[in-house]
Amino acid sequence: MKDRGKRPPRVLVLCTGNLCRSPLAGAILERMAGERGVPVEVRTRGLMAVEGKPPPPETLRAAREAGLDLSGHLGRRLNAEDLEWADRVLVMEPWQKETVLGMRRGGARVQGLWEWAPGAPGEIPDPYMEDPGAHLRTVRLLEQALAAWWEEGGPGR
Repeated sequence: MKDRGKRPPRVLVLCTGNLCRSPLAGAILERMAGERGVPVEVRTRGLMAVEGKPPPPETLRAAREAGLDLSGHLGRRLNAEDLEWADRVLVMEPWQKETVLGMRRGGARVQGLWEWAPGAPGEIPDPYMEDPGAHLRTVRLLEQALAAWWEEGGPGR
């Protein structure tokens, strides 16, 4: 792990399009850090993101219902600088983990969020193009996974 000095831990949350899962998880993580009074820097990106694309209405609605604000979010694609910046990279699916490990830069620890999600089918399912209920289920699954991840040491381990 890279020397952080006095700066807060940096967590990069990654999914496919940076429209649903990673922005939701990033907002949840920022809320958790604020509630705990722990400074954490958070970025979200997508492996295949279309730069500047906003989240779908179903994601924005689920976020609002969960008390999260994604109104200013626009998709961003992962780049090498993001990996060099991060101490931790949280991904949603095994193929994403393998892809990031293959790009290995900066020494960030890459972790699959599904490992902390109760009952997740070996991934955090992508709700993109699904009904509004799928988006809300994703929020709840991410909240549970991130809470368990945090309890095991989260950004500081």
